[in-house]
Amino acid sequence: MGAGAHEVALYALTLWVPGLALGALAGLRSWTLAAAAPLLTYSVAGLFGPIFAALGIGWSPTSAGLLLVVLCALGVLWHVAGRQRWGAHWLGRRLPAPGAYAGPQQVWERWVHVAVAAAVCWVVVLGGTVIWAGLGHLSAIPQDWDAAFHANGIRWIAETGDSSLVGMGKVNWYEDDVEVFYPNAYHLLGSIVLLITGADVPTVLNAQTVLLPGMGALVIVALVHRFRGRAVLAVAAAACGVAVTSFYDMLWRGPLLPFVTGAVLMPLAAVLLLDVLDAPGLRKIGRGLLFGVALLGMISLNPATLFSAAVFVLPAMVQRWAGNPRLLLREPLVVLAAGARPRCWRCPSCSARSAAHRANRCTTGPRN
Repeated sequence: MGAGAHEVALYALTLWVPGLALGALAGLRSWTLAAAAPLLTYSVAGLFGPIFAALGIGWSPTSAGLLLVVLCALGVLWHVAGRQRWGAHWLGRRLPAPGAYAGPQQVWERWVHVAVAAAVCWVVVLGGTVIWAGLGHLSAIPQDWDAAFHANGIRWIAETGDSSLVGMGKVNWYEDDVEVFYPNAYHLLGSIVLLITGADVPTVLNAQTVLLPGMGALVIVALVHRFRGRAVLAVAAAACGVAVTSFYDMLWRGPLLPFVTGAVLMPLAAVLLLDVLDAPGLRKIGRGLLFGVALLGMISLNPATLFSAAVFVLPAMVQRWAGNPRLLLREPLVVLAAGARPRCWRCPSCSARSAAHRANRCTTGPRN
């Protein structure tokens, strides 16, 4: 199992480091930050990849790294300017509204966090070992159509730098006058890992697959923590989440890799939406933008994830508003405003076409 471990480690760094940096600058902390980091990384790739294509910038580790540096610098400047301009109001120093959820910061003591982290590490190793053992070796070639499609997409982006929303369609569509949309955040990150490691494409596919149980465990713990659940419940739910066979069923049929990734990260919609509603002062605007960016990440993985997230969030909102009906006077508008951001998402490569290219049809039919 040692062969390929460095590819898995580098894929983990590629997924978590950008999201951790940007999430921390955006104000996320604790388990929410750890769980949301991969989603934020996919969001940045899914948003700026098509913009790079529209501007004629090739997608590569260099361009992606420079993008991260620029975004982090802008985040620091945003914080400095906000504190100088608004002071305490920018920091949100006020009590939450009566009956509002005060946040999960004091739910668990420090030693409980350490114990949960140790248990999550065990769950991560368990889930990753199950997948790795099933593969046999990390360079094993998945035997189904979707794997070949995703592998070709990663190779295409790595070799051409084409990060447009219609770039993925070029690996299995040969009509010159028709461009097919396919979300590509998963493949953009995979191409970065492919170029950095020099590994073969099946190894890159499988390295991300090994990380999926860990991503799921972190999301479940963050969800329980945000809703003030007990630590025992968080650990038990995370262990059960990676123990059921339905989780792995999506990994051998297809495998539906972008869809599974989106499904694993989907519960974060409820966590981040509560952060928006509970944010004090001007921080509500920033958290709303962060929530919109996270939804963009779900779309850029697989649009079906966004519809599932809406269904998942609904019971949480019903419970919240049933407990305090006064929140219905303002919070539904906040939810609509925060969720409206992804609806403004357009295909930059399509909007930047010349008049001659606009005459062509651009079909939108994402598949798994």
